[in-house]
Amino acid sequence: MEVEHFSHPDHPLILINQALEYSCELVICSGYEGQIWGPCYSCTSCYFFLHKKCAELPREIKRRIHPRHPLHLLAKSPYEGEYECDRCAKTFKSFVYHCSFCKFDLDIKCAFQPGFFEVDSQFPHKDHPLILNEEKEYHGEGVVCSVCKQPMSGPSYSCTSCNFFLHKKCALGNTHMSRQGGFEHIQNTLTLLLWSSRQRIILHAILIKLNNSIKVQYLI
Repeated sequence: MEVEHFSHPDHPLILINQALEYSCELVICSGYEGQIWGPCYSCTSCYFFLHKKCAELPREIKRRIHPRHPLHLLAKSPYEGEYECDRCAKTFKSFVYHCSFCKFDLDIKCAFQPGFFEVDSQFPHKDHPLILNEEKEYHGEGVVCSVCKQPMSGPSYSCTSCNFFLHKKCALGNTHMSRQGGFEHIQNTLTLLLWSSRQRIILHAILIKLNNSIKVQYLI
């Protein structure tokens, strides 16, 4: 099976069942920069390979993390050299979902993963989603949680545009009742929606009140 693909306009790509059918060497996807196991599209003349899923990605998507404009799939970084994903802060050279108006970028893994945490309130983050980062540490940088005022470490939600940070446990209400610096923690139930392609599960979380009430939703 042959397909024409925008990322490799010079030659058609041929679907093969296993990358090892073509080469016994390590075969890297030109879209995601990861090793290929299983079905893929290839150009044997150029030693160009794409995971089957990468070759079939939609050219345009809409995400609530960037609601103002659609994101368009590009074959390589729109900048000189690498681009930095605005969700995970990792750098890539290959496929990117890009907004040319806002210079906003998502790598293809982040573009299709859950974990966006959006604030809907009169709090300053009404227009900015908070982004979950399971890995980044803030040791020694003087960054503190906007709720508990403790130094940031471990999983967190953040809005780097506003220098706003929450421990993951604080964002979900797993914190003790306290008053610090004018902030008050009040336990109220709140509907939390977890969306997936197969189901919508209604959960409950803790409402954290920071001068204004905050409503939260998990969004894909």
